Amino acid sequence: MRSKISAKRISGGTTFKILLVGFLTFHIVSTLIAIALVVIGVLPLEATNPELTTPLLFLVAYLIIGVLFCPVWVGFLWLSIWPGIWLYSLFRPMDLGYVPPDAQKGA
Repeated sequence: MRSKISAKRISGGTTFKILLVGFLTFHIVSTLIAIALVVIGVLPLEATNPELTTPLLFLVAYLIIGVLFCPVWVGFLWLSIWPGIWLYSLFRPMDLGYVPPDAQKGA
């Protein structure tokens, strides 16, 4: 059961949190898929010096570094999106679709 709510403004913190959760989820899932593809041999990954490191070490490092840098990238994206949301809210209220918490329990 979907509902709509009309809001004059959405707080900057809320927008940042939505973007952060989306970025983290996408980054973690895509990196785990890449790790699985490297393990089964579908995705070749070559190291510059294979004697010192393994290709999986690069992917695990990418996963950790990506999680640490996600807030930075989200901050840049948020700074590009937030002025547009602010300007839009000056002229029209925003209609937001949402699923009420009670409807999620029965699903």
